[in-house]
Amino acid sequence: MDGTTLDRWGRVEPHPAGAELRVGVWPGIDPAASLLGGDRRRVARPAPVTTDVERLAGLAEAAQLRGRGGAGFPFAVKLRTVDQHARTSGRSAVAVLNGEEGEPASAKDRVLMTLRPELALRGLGLVAGALGAERSFAYVSDRLARERLTTAALATAAAGHGDLAGLHVVDAPAGYVSGEESAVVRALSGGPAKPTHKPPRAFEAGVDGLPTLVSNVETLAHLARLVEDGGRHTPSVLLTLVGDRGDRAVVEVPDSVTLREVLIWQGIDPARHRYDVLLGGFFGRLIKPRTLWRTMRDLASRQYADTLGCGVVLVLHDTCPVTAVAEILHHLDLQNAQQCGPCFKGIPSMAGVVDDLAHGRAGREDLVRLAGWGTGLRGRGACGTLDAACGVVTSLLERRGELVARHLTRPCRRCAEHPERPPATSFAVPWPADIKEQT
Repeated sequence: MDGTTLDRWGRVEPHPAGAELRVGVWPGIDPAASLLGGDRRRVARPAPVTTDVERLAGLAEAAQLRGRGGAGFPFAVKLRTVDQHARTSGRSAVAVLNGEEGEPASAKDRVLMTLRPELALRGLGLVAGALGAERSFAYVSDRLARERLTTAALATAAAGHGDLAGLHVVDAPAGYVSGEESAVVRALSGGPAKPTHKPPRAFEAGVDGLPTLVSNVETLAHLARLVEDGGRHTPSVLLTLVGDRGDRAVVEVPDSVTLREVLIWQGIDPARHRYDVLLGGFFGRLIKPRTLWRTMRDLASRQYADTLGCGVVLVLHDTCPVTAVAEILHHLDLQNAQQCGPCFKGIPSMAGVVDDLAHGRAGREDLVRLAGWGTGLRGRGACGTLDAACGVVTSLLERRGELVARHLTRPCRRCAEHPERPPATSFAVPWPADIKEQT
């Protein structure tokens, strides 16, 4: 055996290799429609293999299915656009399952690929078949997930759930930027896993110059459910909940519940206790109080400044937001692609000022410079780390301005007592993890 066990649902559970990772499904979600629940050993209802792009796009559109990797782009628009470019150019399209979860505070995609790999693969097969793709890829850095996907691919193809004849399971380079769409395309074309300037976009000239659809694991799993259930499936949302006290969980919730309801379900009520919440991972923002009352559907729609992004909910119990932002900036500095001057100069400059704030060394002129960088550098880098840095800095200044101002005279108690920052961010989800079912 490969060092894994099965839980009572027959799902794979890695043996302990670090901190415990709880996996839970919101009470009331139908196990048969869940991404993480249900019996893994049950034989899935035969999913009709469709070659009709419009049918798939129509199902996705009716369900308001968006990308779940961070950008939140409507899946139906992406599918139709790739199909249009393939038809116009007369070239075969390429379909890619993007399982490179470079966000350190996220584990939802790795959990899904480990526990239910067949769902995402069925979605990939449906897309490949609809587009007439001669090649498809599963781009994943995690070894255990690749093994699960490879095993599931054989079973999925044998059961006739989609077109996986040209599937390649690829060992992707791990890193914060290597899962960015253009980095995925570049790596699969034989280059380094580093982002490129746009245009062209992947749908125009992707892998080896071909029109390419790159989609997140969770998105493809929902697509498979939609086809299985004839459009009756209501997409749920996978979240990674991370606390600064070492607690970690991946949960599946209905898209109709609010962020506050999710946190209360997990024993956290930011309305009663003053916790700061950063939504969307290291590319996210410190939220406004009213964001707690927004539903998952609204937060995924990108109609508000606070968005769901990659589904990370980071709760700061004991850590001052100033120290947390400094830690995030240092991580982004270590992970940026080192291709653009604004990135490898701007991010450490911002990190330095926020570090000084945490230690009570910054002056008002430093805050002016920080605010200028936060707005003026956005959009000037290719890899996204600069935009992430600008977003988190701007949210700190806008949402916690009074707290920041108090740091000009002396560090707060939490900053003074906070341990030295580790080489790797303390907000990361250890992996492989000891996965525990939440009851």
